[in-house]
Amino acid sequence: ASVLPLAKKYIGSVKVYFCPTDKCKDVANAFGLTAKDLPRMVIDDTAREKKHVQEGKFSTKEKSIEKFWRKHINLKGKEYKYK
Repeated sequence: ASVLPLAKKYIGSVKVYFCPTDKCKDVANAFGLTAKDLPRMVIDDTAREKKHVQEGKFSTKEKSIEKFWRKHINLKGKEYKYK
């Protein structure tokens, strides 16, 4: 999966959590999802009190994940600069 490289790329701007479907009923409910809807990537923007669910078919491709993130999170200029 391409989540880890992206999480490292935007460290400090996003936090990534993995939640097994058998232990995430509360999270799924908060996003209006059922077990049939999973797997899904979601964003919980607590600062703006907005929730977003990845549209269409779930994808682990880096381009797909980053497109979803950029659609809902302002990541312009927030790439981690290695020192």
